[in-house]
Amino acid sequence: MARIIVIVIVIAVLVAGVMLVRKSQNEKAIQQAKIEQDRVAKEKADRDIAEKAAKEKAAKEEADRAAKAATEKAAQEKAEREAKEKAEREAREAKEKADREAAEKAAREAKEKAEREAAEKVAKEKADREAAEKAASAKAATEAQPSQADLDRIAKEKADREAAEKATKDAAERDAAAAKAAKEQADREAAAKAAKDAADR
Repeated sequence: MARIIVIVIVIAVLVAGVMLVRKSQNEKAIQQAKIEQDRVAKEKADRDIAEKAAKEKAAKEEADRAAKAATEKAAQEKAEREAKEKAEREAREAKEKADREAAEKAAREAKEKAEREAAEKVAKEKADREAAEKAASAKAATEAQPSQADLDRIAKEKADREAAEKATKDAAERDAAAAKAAKEQADREAAAKAAKDAADR
């Protein structure tokens, strides 16, 4: 009986030992599986992080390229616009200068023409007057005493000559003043236009 009990105890101990070994093996297998699972999860997380970083880098590079292209395009458009505005401004200034010079030339020529015509008229009237005075002197020398009619006529001719000379001088002064006013007006308009262009720029 005692032998049977001993055998039963031995068997129980063996069974318990086997169960403990299996339990230890199971726990070790579970721990190993958990370690493997953690490793796989970490590798997946690392891959996800690397892929995300690569995508973000690619997106940033694309955004940088787009921004650079937009900046270059804007710079090119600005340069083209400034070149066009400069060409238009230079053409406008050249035209205004040509118009101003033409107006100044026309005013100068008109003034010179008026002065020349006035001088010619004065010279002609002076020659006519000298001829008339010479004729009157010759006639007076041949006559002992000029008549009152001759004196009145000579006085009237002198007054007419003086009035004509004054009218000629006044006309020349008016023409010169008109030419000067036209030039000053052209200068004022050119200055105002230049100031406006400077303000627009």
